[in-house]
Amino acid sequence: MDLTNRELSILAWVTVFLLFASWKTRPWKLLRDLISVLISRPILIVLAAMAIQVAASVWVLWVAGFWELANIKTTLLWVATFAISTLFRLSANKVEGDLFKEIWRDIISLNIFVVFLADTYTFSLPVELILVPFASVVGAMSVYTAKDEKHSAVRKVLDTLLFIIGLMVLINAIRGAAEDAGGLFSVATAREFVVPIVLSVLYLPFLFVMQAVFFYEANFVRVDIAVQDRSLRWRSRIAALCGFKFDLEGVVQWGAHIGRFPPENVSTLRQSIEDIKRQRRRQLKPFRVVPEAGWLPERAAAFLEDKGLGVGRYHRTIGGWTASSVALRCGEGGYLASNLFYCFDGDEWVVHTLTLILNVNDKEEVDSAEVFEDMSRTLINRSLFPFDGKGRTIQLKAGDEPLVIGRISFQLTKDEYAGDRGYRASLKIRSILVPELNPVESS
Repeated sequence: MDLTNRELSILAWVTVFLLFASWKTRPWKLLRDLISVLISRPILIVLAAMAIQVAASVWVLWVAGFWELANIKTTLLWVATFAISTLFRLSANKVEGDLFKEIWRDIISLNIFVVFLADTYTFSLPVELILVPFASVVGAMSVYTAKDEKHSAVRKVLDTLLFIIGLMVLINAIRGAAEDAGGLFSVATAREFVVPIVLSVLYLPFLFVMQAVFFYEANFVRVDIAVQDRSLRWRSRIAALCGFKFDLEGVVQWGAHIGRFPPENVSTLRQSIEDIKRQRRRQLKPFRVVPEAGWLPERAAAFLEDKGLGVGRYHRTIGGWTASSVALRCGEGGYLASNLFYCFDGDEWVVHTLTLILNVNDKEEVDSAEVFEDMSRTLINRSLFPFDGKGRTIQLKAGDEPLVIGRISFQLTKDEYAGDRGYRASLKIRSILVPELNPVESS
């Protein structure tokens, strides 16, 4: 139950920071705003569900003999540093598969034992009072300098300092463990080490269920906006739960589909769910597409992803199926800087047209044209079959007739803006369709 010197140091500095903040600002207003957020119904429900799960996990460990009252401090620290922070890292629009992998990797890695030793055997309190704020400032500066390549030299110095600090902490922990071998290998220490690990493992299913709740709740809001009939709203909720279950990516795609094509009755509602389920089967088990027909949506999406032009979901619109990237700024000019844009369209199974667009707001600016040329070269090479990694040189001029290579045509266009201030360049790559060729489902 006793706090370590490092925990005392952190507590002391947090108290100092809060006192300073309350002196510089209006503490009661901040406290009132914080309480108003915490007592909001959604937050209370989430925190109450978390508290029930943690209490149930602790009870299971207590019955099994792995938890005692002496482990209260460790449990509370685990709740504050892991349970709450991880819960609010969940997204309502993105499946956090990487988050779950990261948590599981941390649980089974040897680093957790090193961290346990470092937190158990600390320096003296005066040293910790100096070390904690110094390491925190250096760590924050390292994160900040990592965002800009021009600070790379400073970042190397900061990372070296962090390495030295970490090495000092590790050496001190090993020395403390060697001097306290009897305490290190005691049953009480084993419990202190095991309790957070077991609590984390038991917490993972709860996190997954909560993420599903967040996903469904967010997309049911879309349903409430798109569907006016109250009875059909409830049917939509039930149909989605029964149809998608834990396919959270399918839930997101269905919610976006409902926003574009609101169901008018039960029949169109069921059809919307079947359409998305069919689309999900194609995404999970892609079809083979012959080169003459076009490109797989997943393959087209990856063409410029490593160049910063990743696209959103391939989805149906009134005019057909499409996916597009956000605008990528290139060159200088702030909000008026030139930008690149990548999109593609086709039918449900096959992409027929790839489009790369450059918007230039200042004709004197040349950097963006070079970026567009590089992006165009990459897209042309990756769209050809097969892509062997070898660069090809294709000469295209704006206004020329389409250049045809095999079953693919390439055309470059350029439109001047009014006032002769800028222009819009567009590269279109189209497949020359053969009607009798259809995509074949992969085996």
